[in-house]
Amino acid sequence: MSRTRFKSGDRRDMFLYHTSIENLFINEFLPDAPGDFVKVFVFGLMCAQVHEEVDSRTLALTLGLTEKDVDNAWKYWESKGLIRLEESKDDDSYGIEFIRQIDLFYGKGGDDNNEEPSGTYDAEDGADAII
Repeated sequence: MSRTRFKSGDRRDMFLYHTSIENLFINEFLPDAPGDFVKVFVFGLMCAQVHEEVDSRTLALTLGLTEKDVDNAWKYWESKGLIRLEESKDDDSYGIEFIRQIDLFYGKGGDDNNEEPSGTYDAEDGADAII
């Protein structure tokens, strides 16, 4: 696993938006997670929400990590049930789907009394990146 693909967007605009992080992530997963893994998760979530494509090398260089650190971070978050890794059959790349934590805790269709529609952050197939 040497490359990570996210849905493409206009990179120069990526940093002008905001990144939504669920409070369940902050309360339940952030306290115990290794700091570098949190960096990878948040940066990847930002890319997914704006449909940006980034490879593992660029992600590692941007965050001051190794590609192995990035791969280990994705495996860590997958083991926690917060993402799904989807390996490509054609090459060594993979897609990452961010899973809403409310769905993990309360099941699909949990109490969504906020203004945003439900869904996953699917960096691979271009599904809505809004929770």
